[in-house]
Amino acid sequence: MGGWLTGKASAERLFETPTERVWDAAIRDLGFDPAFLVQAGGPQ
Repeated sequence: MGGWLTGKASAERLFETPTERVWDAAIRDLGFDPAFLVQAGGPQ
């Protein structure tokens, strides 16, 4: 029903990115545009 995206974390990403932008930046680091991710799957 859910999934995880995993990737390497860098010290720069963790300590130099504003807190409110970490998730978006981490997704972009993986090569994804967050606008194309969905929050939930189809029928359960």
